[in-house]
Amino acid sequence: MLRAKILIGAVGLLVALSAPASHPAESQEPEAGETSSAEEVRQAMAALPDFEGRWKGEGWIRRGPQEPHPFLSEEIVETRLDGQILLIEGIHHSKEDPSRKVLHAFAVLSYDPEADRYRFRSHTAEGRGGDFKGRLEDGAFIWGHEVPAGQIR
Repeated sequence: MLRAKILIGAVGLLVALSAPASHPAESQEPEAGETSSAEEVRQAMAALPDFEGRWKGEGWIRRGPQEPHPFLSEEIVETRLDGQILLIEGIHHSKEDPSRKVLHAFAVLSYDPEADRYRFRSHTAEGRGGDFKGRLEDGAFIWGHEVPAGQIR
């Protein structure tokens, strides 16, 4: 436990010490009429549909050519950093056997003003994940990527 606290403290110190050196422009105040980077991010994130909350429902997953497998889903979505990011955790259990977890995922949704795009960084309990582009389309947020058998969206 003590080693974990020391490691966390050391990582926090490294982040605090390296942030001003690696991002000197962020510490400057914006010129009159300019928007700060943080404000630009907040505005882009505010344009998204209101995802925040605890959501329950049903869905399905298809792995390969088999029939889709239905699941029971719970998503927990919270904002952080004054609206600059969304944290999303999804826990999905088999509809046929609710004691069996079929997917546990965590994601961070943010906006990158330099690239002028949303970023969706996901992680799963199975060790998979990735950094995906996202976009607003007709009032909906869409993210995804190509896979050998098609597309995940």
